Amino acid sequence: MTERTRPLPTVEEQVTTARRIVGEDSLPPWPESCHKCGKCCTELLVEATLEDVVREPLIAARGLLLDGNGKLEPEDWQWSLTFGKPCPFLTDDIRCGIYATRPAGCAEFIAGGEHCRELRDPS
Repeated sequence: MTERTRPLPTVEEQVTTARRIVGEDSLPPWPESCHKCGKCCTELLVEATLEDVVREPLIAARGLLLDGNGKLEPEDWQWSLTFGKPCPFLTDDIRCGIYATRPAGCAEFIAGGEHCRELRDPS
C-alpha cells in the first residue's frame, strides 16, 4: 500500500480548499430532469469535482477523497461517491438526496437518453 505524502485533510479543510479554488458565486442551479429510476446512481461510477464540493459540502463528508494518497495538489482532487456501492445520496425511495446540488456529472446524465436506456435495458 502506498503511504500518504501528507495527512488526509479533514472534511472542513477539503470544502474550504475547494471553495478557495473554485469560488461559490460561479455555480449555476441544476434543472429538474430525473425520473426516479436509480440505475445511474447504482451502476455507474459517480465522481465529484471541486465545484461539486463547493455546491454540496456533504460530498466531501460522504465521498472518498481521491488525492493520490496525498500526492495530488488540491486543484486536482476528486471524490468518488460510489466506490463499488450505490451513491450514498440515493434515498430509500430511489431519489437523489442532494438533487438540487448533485454533482455536475449526475446533472449532465440525460434521463431517458441513450445511456440511460442502455442501463435500463442492457439487452
